[in-house]
Amino acid sequence: MRVSLAAFLLLAGCRSATAADGPKSWRFTTGPTADVSVDNISGKIEVKAAAGNEVLVEAVTRGGSESDRAQWVTEVEGSGAAVKVRARCGDRGSSCHGRATVDLSVKVPPGSRVAVRGVSSDVDVTGVTGELRADTTSGGVQIARAGNTSVHSVSGDVRVDGASEVSVKTVSGDVTLQGVQRESRLGTVSGNIRWQGACGAGCRLAADTVSGDLQLALASASSFDLDYRTRSGDFSDGFASSPQRSGREGVHTRIGKGEGSISFHSVSGDLQLRKQ
Repeated sequence: MRVSLAAFLLLAGCRSATAADGPKSWRFTTGPTADVSVDNISGKIEVKAAAGNEVLVEAVTRGGSESDRAQWVTEVEGSGAAVKVRARCGDRGSSCHGRATVDLSVKVPPGSRVAVRGVSSDVDVTGVTGELRADTTSGGVQIARAGNTSVHSVSGDVRVDGASEVSVKTVSGDVTLQGVQRESRLGTVSGNIRWQGACGAGCRLAADTVSGDLQLALASASSFDLDYRTRSGDFSDGFASSPQRSGREGVHTRIGKGEGSISFHSVSGDLQLRKQ
């Protein structure tokens, strides 16, 4: 029996749509904790938590000529709790010479596990409390009200507003975090890091840079040990603490009872500590 490619993909749970078809949407019943992956090489990726047991996907192609848009294909596959979304362009799936892009919008149950990968893609994720991983090359990343979060970026800036734990690595992108509940593991080459919130019992912040600065805006009731190691960076202490060690290689000091922990290692990055 001969079966067409379109029929085979439909039977396998894989559905695709070309840009020529216009905006497209897909709906999958997954249960309360979906496992969702989203891939895009050029265009926005937006993931938002929504009550219920479904994953909703929408793809919109924008810009360029009609022939540019016709090169894009959005593939969406669902099987049980797993949903995979991929926007590809050209025969190889990763390169086009036109100016068209595809914006992907995905709604997931709040406790879902989400993996997002983009090249020239801005990423915006809100309300996902399951494990979250975002990887971009040049796009910016914004995350809000998240659970355990991991972000890798080359040149895009990263902002996190509220999360349980965060791991961020960038090359030249700046990193801004506030409202992280427990552990922050941060690394950049030249990007600056800004961390805002309260650091006390259960707070762990470890940052490493080559030339990027670390700016800490902390609640006045914060309580932590601070270890700053550097070759040529400067230390600005808005808490007016009494360092236990201060010299050419850095500073070690205690704020309050020392219940939390902050460490910053940098070749030439400055450390600025101030009260909110």
